[in-house]
Amino acid sequence: MVTPKKKTFGQTVYRLRNKADMTQEALAEKAEISRRYLQMVEAGRYSPTVEVTSRIRGALGAPWDDLMRGRRPTLTKSPPDPHPQEPATSS
Repeated sequence: MVTPKKKTFGQTVYRLRNKADMTQEALAEKAEISRRYLQMVEAGRYSPTVEVTSRIRGALGAPWDDLMRGRRPTLTKSPPDPHPQEPATSS
């Protein structure tokens, strides 16, 4: 049965997968699930276990917040500053 929470989660997985430019097949393989299972998650028909959700998140490279709260994807992180400021020292 499709519920609003399952549908929202599925839409989020779909959005993140497209943002990552991945096919269902590629994501399913990387998350070690079947493409059919992923298709049903995206359609809001299946609700994955925490373990499977973790594998999907890892395969997408997405933060937990983006996946669980349905936030817009933030798949790119700012690179670390190559010249970080050193704390000022008093002489």
